Amino acid sequence: MVVLLLYLTTNFKLVDKRESEKSVVVAVQRDIEKSFANIAPQPISSTIADTNQEENTFFTIEDPRQNYLDIYAGFKNEIKPALNIIDLKNWDSPLFNNIDVLEKEAVQAFAESKYDKANNIIKKLSQLAKNTIVRSQNAFGESMEKAENALQELHYEEAKLAIENALIHDPGSLKAKVLAQEIEYIPQILELEEAIRATQVENNTSKELQYIEALLNLNPSRTELRQRAATLRAQGLNARYSRHIKKAYHAIDTRDLLTAKTEISKAKELIPSRKENGQVTTAIAELESQIRFELRSASAEKAIAMDDWENASKELLLAINERPSDKTVTDLLNTAKQILALIQDMKILLAKPYRLSNELVKTKATISTIKAESLLNQSPSLKALSKELNSAITAVNTPIEVKIVSDGQTAISLRGIGTIGTVTFKIIELKPGPYMFEGKRNGYKSKIVEVIVPMDKPYYQLRVVADERI
Repeated sequence: MVVLLLYLTTNFKLVDKRESEKSVVVAVQRDIEKSFANIAPQPISSTIADTNQEENTFFTIEDPRQNYLDIYAGFKNEIKPALNIIDLKNWDSPLFNNIDVLEKEAVQAFAESKYDKANNIIKKLSQLAKNTIVRSQNAFGESMEKAENALQELHYEEAKLAIENALIHDPGSLKAKVLAQEIEYIPQILELEEAIRATQVENNTSKELQYIEALLNLNPSRTELRQRAATLRAQGLNARYSRHIKKAYHAIDTRDLLTAKTEISKAKELIPSRKENGQVTTAIAELESQIRFELRSASAEKAIAMDDWENASKELLLAINERPSDKTVTDLLNTAKQILALIQDMKILLAKPYRLSNELVKTKATISTIKAESLLNQSPSLKALSKELNSAITAVNTPIEVKIVSDGQTAISLRGIGTIGTVTFKIIELKPGPYMFEGKRNGYKSKIVEVIVPMDKPYYQLRVVADERI
């Protein structure tokens, strides 16, 4: 324990009372921690035991070689990196050489196994280095303060000299680098101040604002100039805003949507909260709606001229969305819907024309042709379909001759209609459409003949013979 106290006392003496910087305190604290680690008890050849043999007390003798290694490690890993930050050679060349010589002497003494000498030198070197670091940090702070004060007074030479001294002590300091850049702006700031005074005499507010903004970019702390710049910006802002609003209204009058939108967009960017923004935006929206209405109406008229009622209906619907109260477009849309509905109905009826022989279907088709009469001149396609449907109604409901040929032994009947008999040849009249003939004969399978009596021929012939034996 006595050895431990001596070791700790020696290490604490290495710390100068003026060493207040955090890096040095941390280094000393680490030295202390290492000291505790290095004095772990190691058994030696002689031990003292009490008469009861209940406990043993061990003592260690300080190892100067290990002590050197510990101190040198602290110097290399903690003190020297902090020392290397300083441009020591330019600040204090003799001190730079002295520290270099001491480090080499310590290494040489250790290499020659002169551990006590090496310990003394490394301790001296560590203390000197720590003191140097503290002195440098103090000098850095003083130089920074001088540079900042000179900058506030716009004294270029004095500020430049002070910041150069600060950078000697901490070349990597971001704060010092920033301050050095600000100091370099002093000549430009002085020129801009003179230019601002000249523009004020000339009452050239735009130039004045330009110079003030340039100066504030270099020195943002000028409160009075920030206030003056704010006033000038507000004046210029209102003037530019009014110009954009005026151009927007002129563009609306000339139906130039692109220019109107561009101008109101610029106005909103300048002053978003002005009520004129909403008024111009509403006027633009109304003009857009009118233009869309006109375009849709024109497209609808073009489609109608081409007898394209489907596209016409789409365009008219879009036009009505813009002008719901426009009676002309509304009436035209109703006409388009009627024509489309009739065309659809007629196409469905013509897809299965033989169903037109059914009275209900025939009635529906007739009604469609009657409804279409008032619209035929507006739609060539509707007119053609109506004519085709009328023809189909007539054709399907006009009976034609059906010639039945057989073997004279097969009994023939027409399902759903009646008996034809056992014939070799017979002519009957049937409306066009689907029919099912059946032939029967003893000892033979019944014969089914399905036919569609055509609506586009004057007669039709078929053969019904039961000729497959059972």
